[in-house]
Amino acid sequence: MKIDGYHPQARINYALAMLANKKTGVREQVELAAQMMSFDQEIAAGVMESLDDGLERKPDWRDIERIKKWLTE
Repeated sequence: MKIDGYHPQARINYALAMLANKKTGVREQVELAAQMMSFDQEIAAGVMESLDDGLERKPDWRDIERIKKWLTE
């Protein structure tokens, strides 16, 4: 799968897909996204808003909860 390596939302989406399919390397994708988010607070806010939206749609989505936890560590 080819992803836009310059946008953290793409890495988060990829990490969610990896978690859903029980693949390895998820934490690395989330850490890269977190690094990118640290450079631009507007993009960071957009990513967190997107994760919140996902939880509103599916409140028991554990994969998003895990990713949010990793992003806020």
